[in-house]
Amino acid sequence: MKRGAVSIFIFIGILIVALVGVTFYFRGEIVESFKKTISQEIFVQEDIEDIKTSIGFCINSLTLDAVNLISLQGGYFTVPKEDLAENEVDIFSNKVSMGSIDVPYWSYEKSNGIAKTQIPSKGNMEKDIEDYVLTHLFGCLDLNQFEGYEFEITDIDVNADIKKKFIDVKVMMPVKVINGDRETLLEEFEETIDVPLGEMYSLAKEITEKIKEDNFLEEKTYDIMVVSEDIPVSGTEFSCTTRLWDKGEVYSALRKGISYNFNYIDVVEKNKKGDDYYKWGLLDDSDNVDVDVIYNSGWPMYMDVFPSEGNILKSDNVINNEQLNSLLRGFFCINDYNFVYDVKFPVLFVLSKDNYNFQFANMVIIDNNQPKENVYGENIEIESIDFCENKNKDVDVTVLVDDGFGFYRLADGNLRYSCGTYSCNAGKIKDGEFNGDVISCLNGRLIANADGYSEGSVEFSSVNEDSAVILVKPIYEIDYDIKLINKATGVVSDVEDQDVMFTFKTEGYTTSISNGGKVRLTSGIYEVNAYVLDSKGVKFTIPGQKIENCVDVPSNFIMGLLGFTKEECVTNEIPEIEIEENLVGKIKFNWVVYDEDLVNAEKITFYALYDNRPSSLSDLRSLYSSLENMELGRFFVYPKLE
Repeated sequence: MKRGAVSIFIFIGILIVALVGVTFYFRGEIVESFKKTISQEIFVQEDIEDIKTSIGFCINSLTLDAVNLISLQGGYFTVPKEDLAENEVDIFSNKVSMGSIDVPYWSYEKSNGIAKTQIPSKGNMEKDIEDYVLTHLFGCLDLNQFEGYEFEITDIDVNADIKKKFIDVKVMMPVKVINGDRETLLEEFEETIDVPLGEMYSLAKEITEKIKEDNFLEEKTYDIMVVSEDIPVSGTEFSCTTRLWDKGEVYSALRKGISYNFNYIDVVEKNKKGDDYYKWGLLDDSDNVDVDVIYNSGWPMYMDVFPSEGNILKSDNVINNEQLNSLLRGFFCINDYNFVYDVKFPVLFVLSKDNYNFQFANMVIIDNNQPKENVYGENIEIESIDFCENKNKDVDVTVLVDDGFGFYRLADGNLRYSCGTYSCNAGKIKDGEFNGDVISCLNGRLIANADGYSEGSVEFSSVNEDSAVILVKPIYEIDYDIKLINKATGVVSDVEDQDVMFTFKTEGYTTSISNGGKVRLTSGIYEVNAYVLDSKGVKFTIPGQKIENCVDVPSNFIMGLLGFTKEECVTNEIPEIEIEENLVGKIKFNWVVYDEDLVNAEKITFYALYDNRPSSLSDLRSLYSSLENMELGRFFVYPKLE
């Protein structure tokens, strides 16, 4: 073979070896690059799943919060307002108040005797859940935990569907997730909450409908009155002394009797809470639901008794025109009594299943010793579309933050429009602007709320206005301390055995503090109240008192026949009162604070005046009298900002 041909083959061989080497080299680079890309994609996808989980957790927890409150308040998130508030004459409103929870009556009698129902509709409950999730979702989300990602969220729409055993909540919320040059769009989030709200609501309506058909609770109430030795209804006694009862004691006995006995009532057909006397059997036991009927002796009760003289009930000698009857009664000392009662009180129904409770209230009514006929007319369910959904006025609202140095647009918040007793959610505030529809109203009020800012509002008539500007103020969180000043000596001391509380009230904002920590304040003109309680001083016992209630009754035997009377009394005993904590300081003053002061402050010291500890009941009375008109005096110091 020629030398030139051999050289060509050698060159080709070298070229092949080089190509194979280069291929293997770049193959490794390509594989590594591909692995890295795949790894990044998996990492991003895992983050996306975590983001979806975080959003779903907020939707789930907010729904549960709304459902729990709705369930405690008889199907209402906001209890309907009554026409007339409770007062000394009418102790009832349209609800039973239990601390911070108000449970509305589903059927009750107003003070004017008109029967009324206020059963919420399923649609109203769904709307309340939707509004709650919509209002609080942004505050719940914590997307800042996902480092390296940016998020763009547009309009939110929430749909709640109450089923028998669960609640479906769908949130349409386009979320653009941005990671470098990658973008992922999440649009719909759906959560299923396993609570039997729908089932319990249906059973509660069934109970309310069946209550109309019988008078079980009224009959049991009357039985309690008849069998109780402390509650006079009717009878005859062969006694020469007119029998007297204290109405307050009768009232107390009736409340205690109802509270005790109603605990044994069986609403479910085959439950075994008590004997057959207490068996009501409104529901079948196949639902596996427990129902408690509760009257708390601390709840209000209306009781009127005829005849009565003030706070006294007395046996009545029934005398007709025949003098012989009067003479016989005088010699034989026969006393008759027949009392007619009007009674009204609330009863709470608590339905329980699988650690979930739903409760509502009804009113028990006895009229002239007879069960009030439980016919409340047609059951008109309160729908959410009655008022707030009738939005037909387009408005433009600008919300600005006034921080004392200038004005800038509020980033985001929520706008409501209040008209009379109605307060309707208008929508979200974005970049300081709201453009949307509100209800027609004359002399309404637009209200802006946002986390970290005071409430802002402005009077607004949508019938003839189409734009408004609302101002809100930033809230500053600052460390604080409290010092005490002796009113008599001016000596300043730390808080030791005392409990001190300050309340601050200015336009659009109210807050309070107690014994150290952080205070949240806006700029403004505050009305400040301070109270100092001392628990380490002398403890006092105010002795009990006996108060007599007296009426004139016929004298015994012959003198009574001649028209003579005597005074007979009933004694009410007020138990002694122990005072373990004394109010030793109480002041009220106005305080002006500016944004410039608050933004630069690291600490605020508040001062409260106090008096010396009382050592006797006489000192205590004098102290309380002086506190009612306590002046700031020459030693008082206004709050100091550092």
